[in-house]
Amino acid sequence: MPNISDLPLEILDLIFSQVIGKRVRRGDEGGSQTAGLRLVCRAWADWLYEHHLYRLLTFADASEPLAFISLLGRRSKILPPAKCQHLEVHKIWTSEDPPPSDERNWINLKIVENLLDLFINLITLELGFLDFFNLPSQLIKAIGRFKGLQTLYLCYTYWRRCELDSTVAMDDPTWFNSLIMEVQTLKSLRLSLPLSLPCKPDPIKMAGTQYPSITHLTVNIGHLSLEVLLALCTAFKPTLKLLSIFDTALETDVQLLLPIYETLPKATDACNK
Repeated sequence: MPNISDLPLEILDLIFSQVIGKRVRRGDEGGSQTAGLRLVCRAWADWLYEHHLYRLLTFADASEPLAFISLLGRRSKILPPAKCQHLEVHKIWTSEDPPPSDERNWINLKIVENLLDLFINLITLELGFLDFFNLPSQLIKAIGRFKGLQTLYLCYTYWRRCELDSTVAMDDPTWFNSLIMEVQTLKSLRLSLPLSLPCKPDPIKMAGTQYPSITHLTVNIGHLSLEVLLALCTAFKPTLKLLSIFDTALETDVQLLLPIYETLPKATDACNK
């Protein structure tokens, strides 16, 4: 007697999409549901692996991505690569110095780079840093390799043993500029960490390049100086449609934001959260 496993995979995909749903938020149960359905048969397992299993991945402990990298490394090379569309990596330690002895579970930049090498279809990338935002050129190139990347979220992952210093910024302000220039497909940018920008763009390095067409910019003004926010709005002004501002520190005088609003084109929507 025919059963559900005899249905064409195209029909099963429609069923799985309804059962699993679009798992694009942390904490959803879609991952466990997908894992259970993979036990039905080999055909389901392979189909779910390719189309649904790793839609969203979140890592916040070095042992997790290392185990995942090892798992995929043991899979047959003839199988299609894992398809992850939304990747979140937190507790990233960017310093060349080793982390404190009691915090060895932090994720270093090499692990992040190895994770990115596993995927080709990222749409959303969220990176949470522990110390300061500083990316080597090879990691910037790895991020720029994703031609479908539309949303980038850069934030601080709070560390229980230290308080965030809002005056801390990158050692080299060109890192952020290089990253944004590399990801030309970007449409949405979310920033919740201190940044500094080059005072004057280098015309030689900028020749033949341009900023991506950012339409939605979200910033935590509690971490970002008004001068940097103004520079960002000016840089993205030709394409910016929505500016979202929130303040976790609850210390910003709204009147100080007037120059920001005056910079925006009339067609841009702005909202404070």
